[in-house]
Amino acid sequence: MENGKIITLKGRDAILTILCGVVLGLFSILKPQYVWLILLIPLILIFITSISLFFPLFIALRSSLDIFTDVGFYIGPMNLNVPSFFTIFIIGVASLYLGVMALKGKTIKIHKISVLFGIWILLLTPFVFLSIRNFGFRGLISLREWMRLFSIFILFLLSYNLVRRENRKRFLNLLFLSLLVPLSSGLYQLITHTGMFVKGIHRIYGSIAHPNAFSLYLILFIGITYWKLKMSRHILWYLLLLIELVALIATFSLSGYIMFSILSLFLLLKERKGQEILIAFIIVLFIFAFSTNQQFQKRWERVKLINIDTIKEKKVVDSFTWRIVNWCNLLSLWKEKAFFGYGLQTTPIINPWKIPDEGIGYAPHNDFLRYLVETGLIGFTFYSVFVFLVGYYLFKEYRSSTTLYPKTFLYTLLGVFISWQIGSWVDNFITSTTFQYYFWVFLAVALKSNGLQGKDEEKDG
Repeated sequence: MENGKIITLKGRDAILTILCGVVLGLFSILKPQYVWLILLIPLILIFITSISLFFPLFIALRSSLDIFTDVGFYIGPMNLNVPSFFTIFIIGVASLYLGVMALKGKTIKIHKISVLFGIWILLLTPFVFLSIRNFGFRGLISLREWMRLFSIFILFLLSYNLVRRENRKRFLNLLFLSLLVPLSSGLYQLITHTGMFVKGIHRIYGSIAHPNAFSLYLILFIGITYWKLKMSRHILWYLLLLIELVALIATFSLSGYIMFSILSLFLLLKERKGQEILIAFIIVLFIFAFSTNQQFQKRWERVKLINIDTIKEKKVVDSFTWRIVNWCNLLSLWKEKAFFGYGLQTTPIINPWKIPDEGIGYAPHNDFLRYLVETGLIGFTFYSVFVFLVGYYLFKEYRSSTTLYPKTFLYTLLGVFISWQIGSWVDNFITSTTFQYYFWVFLAVALKSNGLQGKDEEKDG
């Protein structure tokens, strides 16, 4: 009943409702384990009809999913776990939404970086087939990796089309909800002395797979939080920045410390008088915190053991010498297939160094070396050009921007991008899906903001 009137179903609506009920009832009797698939359909429809609201909320969940890596099942070498289903859902919903836009005659906005990303993904396709050709059923793992990269691309494309002037602020603020679980988990691990212990050193990783990946995720949000703080001097941004810094210190990630230092110096270069005092204070606080910590000193002592002799003799005294030995092994294998490599995501198959009790090879811990070994000089060139051009267009967008909001946002992301690329020489950051998702969504928001016409000088608290 609505406003005193009785609402009745039309004949057609009543028939459809009855049919839906019958289908759901039959499924619950014949295939009860698949009922959730039927229930998923209206959820997808609701999601799509209010996608500008639900999409950033949905993406905010991604930072909590690494803890469900072991929840799923295997099809050959492919682990179809919860994060994998998240990836499939993103691809499906985004493709459906963009497809409906095209059918309705609406313009799908495409940035030059979207074109670059799409071309790179397309160029990687032959290396999926190369992996399957070289390793048969085990080579199917390359398909999973290709779909993961494709999901990042389509996520970037969808975000760029969803962001508008009226929802930009809400879109960004909802993405900050992704910090809730990782930071809470990280602080819990810090207080209770749980988490990960590596050679007696306590390291936190929150809800992300590894402390190094957690550190890069934190560096991204530290940069964005600092930018938000500049847009609005709200005390909550100061508090959040402090918590993020504490968590970053507790990861005890040397690559994270280096990337944070690069980002801080990069931001310091463009700060006006007075602003640099805050960054300088953060850097001093950061250095003081980890240099006076006994656990950091233990790790630093092992770093000082590194010399030419230990590297030549392949003595593993620290994670860095371990990396060098790993790189030498992979470079020896690369020389056998220098031009085309072994196929996408084949390092776990070919690496002679195996993870104990798992039977798969260690990751390269160097993104550029990964593509050199897996896709040869050809694929390495594709990846290097892609990275260079993304950085170039990001810098170009920053230089062309004339308003404060997008200009400072783009500059911050440029600093994060440079820090990421330097860090990727010693770690597996291209496979850090959590960071990749949020970086490319933030980049889409920044690029779209720069393309919006009108006054963008408003504060964004």
